[in-house]
Amino acid sequence: MRVIVADDDALQRKFTSAVLTKLGHEALEVPDGLSALRAVRETDAAAIICDINMPGMDGLQVAREVRALNLPRYVHFIIVTGRDHLENRRAALEAGVDDFMAKPFDFATMTARLRAAERLAAHESVLSERNRTLQLAKERIESDLQAAARAQHRLLPPAIGRSGPCEVHSAFRPSSIVSGDMFNYFDLPGNRMGFYVIDVAGHGINAALLSVSLSHLITPEYFASLGIAPDGQPDPAALVAALNRRFLHDDGDEYFTMFCGVIDFDASRLCYCQAGYTTPMHLSAEGRLTQIGNGGFPVALWPRADFVNETASFARGDRLLLCSDGACEAENPAGEPFGQDRLEAVFRTAAEAEVTPLLLSALEAWRAGAPLEDDLTILTLKRNPAP
Repeated sequence: MRVIVADDDALQRKFTSAVLTKLGHEALEVPDGLSALRAVRETDAAAIICDINMPGMDGLQVAREVRALNLPRYVHFIIVTGRDHLENRRAALEAGVDDFMAKPFDFATMTARLRAAERLAAHESVLSERNRTLQLAKERIESDLQAAARAQHRLLPPAIGRSGPCEVHSAFRPSSIVSGDMFNYFDLPGNRMGFYVIDVAGHGINAALLSVSLSHLITPEYFASLGIAPDGQPDPAALVAALNRRFLHDDGDEYFTMFCGVIDFDASRLCYCQAGYTTPMHLSAEGRLTQIGNGGFPVALWPRADFVNETASFARGDRLLLCSDGACEAENPAGEPFGQDRLEAVFRTAAEAEVTPLLLSALEAWRAGAPLEDDLTILTLKRNPAP
C-alpha cells in the first residue's frame, strides 16, 4: 500500500517510514495536516498514519476533513497518540479514525495495524471490481432496454393516421422504458376498419414481451380471419376467444385486457368486444357522450370466460375515445386520481379539436409534471362528417 505518514516530528516520520518500507509498503511523508489532506486528494494512498498533536491542524481535524472529502475509495485512518491520550479515543472514533497506535510503538504493533488496513484495502478492491462489473452490466441492460423500447415504438402505428373515412390519433407514454400496452388499426375489406387496444397486466420486460408477441400475432390477416365470421359478419369476440385459448397456461400468471372492434362505415355500425379493458367513450356528432361496453373478462385468465359481441352506432361526425387506465388512475401530488369525470370533461371540451394533446396536457398538469406511474395509451377515432 501507499501510506501517508503525517507527523511534525521529522525523526518520528523517518522511523515510521522505515518500518513501512521494511513491511513492503510505500511511505509518503508529510509534515503537517494540510499537506496530509493534499496528499490524500492527489494520490491513491490507501492509509494514513497521523499524529494526533500537530500545529495548525491536529490529527482529529485531519480525520474529519478526510471523511468530508467523500472519496471514491476508503482511506484507512490510524492515529498516533501518547500514552496519556487514551481519553481522546472516543473523540477520534467520532472524527472518523479507524485505529490507534500509542507512542512509542513497536514493529509488531505497526505490523498488526497495517495488516488490518491491508485486509480492508483488499476487500474494498474486490468490492470496487464487483461494482464496476455490475455497473457495466447495468449499462448493457439499459442499452438493451432502450433498443427494445425503440423496437416496440416501431411496432405502433403513426400518431396520426387514417382508415377509410376515419381519422385516427394516438399517444403512447410508457411508465418505464418498455411497456405492456399495444394497439393498432387497419383497413378491412368491405369498407370496414378493424382496431384493438391491449393492456398487459404488470409492468416492465415481462409485460412488454407479451405485448410485442401480441403485436406480431395480430396482423390484419389474422384479425380478419378470426374477427370476421364466415358469413362476413363482424365477430371480434371470436378473435378474443382465440387469444384466450392461445395464451392461457396453467403454469402462468400473465393476462391482459383488450378492446377490439370492427367499424362498418356503410352501415354506420361498430361491433366490438370488451375484455376487461377500460370502458371507451362515444361522442356523437350531436354532442351526446356515452360509455360503451359491459366490462367483460380479461384474456388468458380463465378457460371458461365468455366473450360477447356488442354493437353501437358510429355515424358521420362521431368520435370514439379509448384510453388505458393509466389516465383515470393518474394521481396528483395529493394522491387524488384523475378519475372518469375529469376524463369525460376533457373529451367534451375538445369539441372540434383533437382530444389527444388536450388530454396529455391535462394529465401533465394534474401530475404537476411528474411522470406517470402506469403505462398510458390514447386512441381516438373520428369519422369525417362529410360523406
